[in-house]
Amino acid sequence: MSTFYGSVLGNCRSSHFSAVLARYQPNENLPRHSHEIAYLSVVLKGSYRENCGNSFSDCAVGQAIFHPQGELHSNHFAQEGAQVLSLQISSEFLLQLKDAGVEAQERTVFGSSHCLQLASNLYKEMSRPADPACALAVEGLSLELMAEMMRHRSAGMLTRKANWIERIRDIVNDRYREPLSLTELAAAASVHPVHLARVFRSRYNCCIGDYVRNLRVAAASNELVHSDFSIAEIAGRNGFADQSHLTRALKQRTGLSPGEFRRLRPPLPA
Repeated sequence: MSTFYGSVLGNCRSSHFSAVLARYQPNENLPRHSHEIAYLSVVLKGSYRENCGNSFSDCAVGQAIFHPQGELHSNHFAQEGAQVLSLQISSEFLLQLKDAGVEAQERTVFGSSHCLQLASNLYKEMSRPADPACALAVEGLSLELMAEMMRHRSAGMLTRKANWIERIRDIVNDRYREPLSLTELAAAASVHPVHLARVFRSRYNCCIGDYVRNLRVAAASNELVHSDFSIAEIAGRNGFADQSHLTRALKQRTGLSPGEFRRLRPPLPA
């Protein structure tokens, strides 16, 4: 099994798992490092920040992180230091999971009261005199911790999948002035264009084309009122093919031509 930084306060093991409780000093910094074996860490006391790649996680009591084998990360512990229980997971067990169709190779950050309770119970197993039931208890608690991690990861994946249509809307909101195709947007969400069109209409009560046109008309209307750009310039700046295209779209929605719409505005400040 891998070694850990910090002062080891206790450990216990079973056939597929080895739990280690370590204490880290106030304001201690751990340089960028990795572990040969995948492990799940749970904060029992204190807090720290972990940096991994371009992201970071602020870890307080009950926060857990599943670290794949070889993951590079660094840590900075807060003023109170921390006590962290790390559950090392054998490669054989991970292979068994993979054979059963369960992937456990992705960094996962989660936390729950149940997770904290399971980790605390593992710590209690370290504190009691060894007996024939110890390995069985460690195995059972470790399996429950792994199941808790898998449930949270599955829930997170479902949430990300459910939010894909909102990501597409955000793309459209950012790029509505540009030529956008349904195929391009569908590729960004890894869905079929027909599915994208159907879900978008269901969520926002209009097709993507109408949503884009409404954004363009709203932006052009704002510039007609608040700028001195020519109508042709405003059309070009907001994704319309030409002034006639803007005129048709604005009339369809307001009954007014761009010139009529502009004449209704209050005088611009000198």
